Amino acid sequence: MAIHVAAAVLSNDEESWKKKLAELTKEVQENKGIETIFSQDFGATEEVKNVFGFRDGISNPEIEGSGIDGYPQYDKPIKAGEFVLGYPGEAGTVKPYPQPDALGKNGSFLIFRKYQSQVAEFNQFIKENTNSPEEGELLAAKMVGRWKSGAPLPLSPEEDNPDIGEDPEKNNDFSFKNDEYGKKCPFSSHMRRMNPRDARNSVLQDIRLHRIIRKSVSFGDIVPPEITKNDGKERGQFFMGISADAMGTLEFLLKQWANDANFISLGDEKDPMIGVQEDGLFTKPSDPMVDRYHGLQTYNIMKGGDYCFLPSLTALKWISELK
Repeated sequence: MAIHVAAAVLSNDEESWKKKLAELTKEVQENKGIETIFSQDFGATEEVKNVFGFRDGISNPEIEGSGIDGYPQYDKPIKAGEFVLGYPGEAGTVKPYPQPDALGKNGSFLIFRKYQSQVAEFNQFIKENTNSPEEGELLAAKMVGRWKSGAPLPLSPEEDNPDIGEDPEKNNDFSFKNDEYGKKCPFSSHMRRMNPRDARNSVLQDIRLHRIIRKSVSFGDIVPPEITKNDGKERGQFFMGISADAMGTLEFLLKQWANDANFISLGDEKDPMIGVQEDGLFTKPSDPMVDRYHGLQTYNIMKGGDYCFLPSLTALKWISELK
C-alpha cells in the first residue's frame, strides 16, 4: 500500500529554512523506501503580501477555549469541534473521524490547493475600467474588500489607510452592520463573500458553520499594477485550510459563496478574485446608481490540490509504535 505524506518546512529566516530543508532532503534520499514526488519553494515577505500586492491572511476565526477572544462584538470564538476532531461543533454534534480514538481524536483535516494567479490580466481589467492609477487602486480594493495595505473598506472606504492596514489590533476589527447597502464594501467583494460576518443576507444561513482556519503562502514575484502582459512565469498561492469537515466546508464556500450569489441577491455573479468566470460581472453599489463591470476573467486558476488527514501529536506517537 502506498502512503502519501506532505511535509512543510517553515522558518522565520531563509538561512535556518535552508539548513532544515537540507537535513530533511538528506534523510529522504538515504531512505530507500521513500520517493519524493513533488516539491515547491514558497515564502512570504514581512508584509505577507500575495502576488497581486495585497496583504493577505489577516482574518481567521478563533477557537473557543483557546484563550483568544478575537473581537467579541461581532465574531465570537467558534466551538472547537468545527476544527478539531472528537469535540462538539456549533450544532452540538461530534463530526465523524478516523478510528480508533488514538488515531483520529484531536486531529483534523487539511485542505490543500495550488493556484496560478493571472495578475497581468487582473491589472489589464483594472486599467480598462478606470481613468487613473488612483481610480484603479479603488476598484481593485472594491473587488478584494481591502486595500493593498490590508485596511478594510468598512473602516476606510474611499482611500487607503496604511496605519489601519498594518495594525493587527485594527485591520480586522470591523462590522458590516453599518454598510447594509454595500456602498463601503460591495456585497460581491471577495472579503465580504468569504466571511459575511454580521451582514444581513437574502438566504438564511449560519455562517459559523462555514468557517475554516486558513493560511496562504505565495510563490513567484509580486506583479506591479502597470504590468498588463502575462510573462508566462509561475506565480500564485498555495492555500491551506483546516476544518473538521474539510470537503463539505470548502465545497460549500466555493459553490455557494464564491460561484453563486443568491445569498446576496446577485444571481450567479462570481467572486471577482477566486470565482470561475466566463465574461464575469462585478457589481459595485454607488451613488446615485450601481456600477457594473463586465469582462472579468478567472484570476486564480486551480492547478491541483488534495484533502489530507492531519494527525495529532499523540496519533503520530501511536502510529510510530505500531507493529
